[in-house]
Amino acid sequence: ADCASQRSWKTPEHYASAICIGLSSGTTSLGTLWLFSDELRDFEQRDIQVLEIAAETVAMEIERFSMLGEVSQTQASQFAMNELRSWQKERSQVVPPTVDGWDVATADSANSATEVEDFHDWRLNEKMELVLAVGGTMQNGPTAILANTALKAATQVEADQNYSPADMLSRLNQRQWASSTGADFASLCVVKCENQVGVISLSHAGHAGYVLIRNEQCELARSQTELGFDPDTQFEDVKFEVHAGEILIALSDVRPFASLTSAERTQFAAQVQHLTSQEIANSVMRLASSENSGMAAKSLTALVAKRNR
Repeated sequence: ADCASQRSWKTPEHYASAICIGLSSGTTSLGTLWLFSDELRDFEQRDIQVLEIAAETVAMEIERFSMLGEVSQTQASQFAMNELRSWQKERSQVVPPTVDGWDVATADSANSATEVEDFHDWRLNEKMELVLAVGGTMQNGPTAILANTALKAATQVEADQNYSPADMLSRLNQRQWASSTGADFASLCVVKCENQVGVISLSHAGHAGYVLIRNEQCELARSQTELGFDPDTQFEDVKFEVHAGEILIALSDVRPFASLTSAERTQFAAQVQHLTSQEIANSVMRLASSENSGMAAKSLTALVAKRNR
């Protein structure tokens, strides 16, 4: 076309003629390709066809470079995520406290390459009571690692004080609610054990809970209100005595067990009654990954405490 007759065209220099060819992929418009001529001329159909072929080549190159950039960015993001996962995993591999008469172990179902695991903590407080905690936040990706780490640190601080599990959850609930942007909910189960007499007191929030196995039967706790949902939530302590051979399983998510029938839970209890705590924790992971539970894609952490005598 004649540049002189097209005043709206902002040519970079004074050219006599120009032609504009659209650039696009199969699904995306990428812009336009402009070609200029020093001579005043018309562009024949053959010229246009050649230029359209050239435009297709340019469009393919643009898409190729764009895809390379996306792949590079994805690889960098995945590398950073893997680094965070490794950092989280290293800090979760803490040797359990040695408590006379108790066998304590943990296991989780998170895939180290793609998932963020829930957290657990175990420690002896100033009274030499065994304090266990397991839970997780309802975040995804790197945010979940940061949120879980913050909640775990807050839980550790509370565990060092002389609070009941219900009081711990109340304080953590206030903290979670005060620091929330509106949807930073969390699940947590806290267990405190008077080691010598086997008296357990515990409290739980969200999907976290516990399973008590005694006499080849399963006693199951149901889901409660999440931490951070309501600052006025009232938490209660559950108290009972654990005898030799009985097993307490604290879970970051009780839904795999809740989805089982009573007969299936009884069968599981009979299967694990005589196993070690580590073997029981591994059995819980196999149960969670089974099709029956419907929880194969969900990260789950189990913390098992078995009284030996």
